[in-house]
Amino acid sequence: MAQVEWDRVCDILDFVNLMSYDFFGGWDSTTNHNAPLYAPAQGDPEFNLHRTVTRLLLDHHVPLEKLNAGVAFYGRSAKTVGTPGLHVLSTGQPDLATFPEDEGTPLYYNTLLKMQLFTQHFDDLARSLF
Repeated sequence: MAQVEWDRVCDILDFVNLMSYDFFGGWDSTTNHNAPLYAPAQGDPEFNLHRTVTRLLLDHHVPLEKLNAGVAFYGRSAKTVGTPGLHVLSTGQPDLATFPEDEGTPLYYNTLLKMQLFTQHFDDLARSLF
């Protein structure tokens, strides 16, 4: 973000698309939210949509009306070292056993087909499902 000349770029762009996903994933050594709205309890506090938008608005003076947030319609799986959970040790590999058809990156419709395998929770801090 710091390497972009935002004052020059914003003059020639109609909008700026933001990825609001892949902040964390199966490649990390600890499980976390794929697309946190706010900073999760653990992990880099910069890795969330709120902080990204705040930095663009306040630090780089990008006009609010030019920002679009992209939404992920897929998940990220992780093979954990022990009991699955949030903020637990991960092998750094995706869960290919549960989601082989998506190579460990489950698409929305495949996740729906397997919802009976999971317990859904809501994280009030990050404002994300896990």
